[in-house]
Amino acid sequence: KEAFQTDPQTLEQELKNYLRHSAFPLQVIGLRQGIRPRVNLTSTAMSEAEARAYLGDLLLHTDRLREASEVLEQALALSPQLALAHESLGIVRVKQKRFGEAIEHLRRAQAANPANYLTHYYHAFALSRSGMDDDLTVTVYDPKVADTMRAELRRSIELNPEFPESYVLLAFVNLVQEERLDESTDPVRHALSLAPGRDDYVFVLAQLYMRKQDFITARQVLTPMLRENAEETTRK
Repeated sequence: KEAFQTDPQTLEQELKNYLRHSAFPLQVIGLRQGIRPRVNLTSTAMSEAEARAYLGDLLLHTDRLREASEVLEQALALSPQLALAHESLGIVRVKQKRFGEAIEHLRRAQAANPANYLTHYYHAFALSRSGMDDDLTVTVYDPKVADTMRAELRRSIELNPEFPESYVLLAFVNLVQEERLDESTDPVRHALSLAPGRDDYVFVLAQLYMRKQDFITARQVLTPMLRENAEETTRK
């Protein structure tokens, strides 16, 4: 908001309109003098384990999971307590659907660095998926597991209130447990304000209203998405 002087919804709509034109003008600007950095940067030597951990994290974020796994395991062989390596390997294991291993690595990452919101979120996510069947459906979570997920997600939100996934997963846990439904709709709406246009968030919100027998509001929530999808189909 500070950088672009607008809200996310308006910026997203302007970007959609821009992309539909299929014409992307550019402008070359020459600088008369060099750009001066606003901060003074310093460098420090990196250990072999840290270098492999950063490389593994990069491979993770380029979706090269097998290579990431190998490099991160090498990092942990050199430094078994390295938080970044445990965090990244935990996320790799989540993506590989090896949730038991993921939970173990994420717990160790949290022990070394409890202030990382992603380890708390992915810990809860791994717990949520480990309780699902092959069709990614779940009827109920063990109450203790549900409480652990809620605690992890609240901590994630506390550390980074701008990360929308934590709000939605917290609401999903409450939806599955059929508990705290009244306090779950506002967090999902807040997540949609942070990440507009996420159909999966809309579905969770609609399910919350349906579970509360508020079918009118559920229909109102779904209507804009259905209308936009119909318009996209018509344009194609």
